[in-house]
Amino acid sequence: MKKLENLRVMELLCSKICHDLISPVSAINHGLEFLDSTEIDLFQTSLKLVHTSARQAVERLSFFRLILGTGGDSDHISWNKIYAALQSHLGDRRISLENSVESVNAGMELPRNTAKALMFGVLVMADCLPRGGVIQLSSSNWITLDETCIVSQGDQCRLRQEVESGLDIQIKQADLTVRNVIAHMAVMFFDHEGKTLELKQISETKIELVAI
Repeated sequence: MKKLENLRVMELLCSKICHDLISPVSAINHGLEFLDSTEIDLFQTSLKLVHTSARQAVERLSFFRLILGTGGDSDHISWNKIYAALQSHLGDRRISLENSVESVNAGMELPRNTAKALMFGVLVMADCLPRGGVIQLSSSNWITLDETCIVSQGDQCRLRQEVESGLDIQIKQADLTVRNVIAHMAVMFFDHEGKTLELKQISETKIELVAI
């Protein structure tokens, strides 16, 4: 039964990946249909669509490889690589990423599971920003995730109840969905690092996710 439960999580994550890739891949296909057009404006528009969509597809695949794969042979991932991947992934959703500069050392590397905990946490908080906004990161120790805080700020900032249900570490596998599986992964990775996640609605435009 445990193996089937693990398969459930894998199925949901695969569905999430496919969902996020359908849009740019479909746009590439749509653009290719008009590349043989004799109309210059239509040709240029189609070429731009193919170029932009191909870039988005590659960036999303690279992001999923980093957050769900092994990320290469190393057991550590550089902060610069993590930050760049998150910025690129969030950019399409009109979300900017900021961090507490004084808490980040140049060339810092995080253990792979620590990096994934942080990245999944950021994805959860991105779901709080349906109209875009800002996500701010801070921590007293990025290696151990002590006092790590992820803050979302933006118009209509809120976390849907279905997504929030994934933050319950006791959630049953049968209750996991495509919408809350990312939150579930965040909880599991933070738990692996000995941390519990606490969600705080500060105001109508601000929510905090704190590791304690």
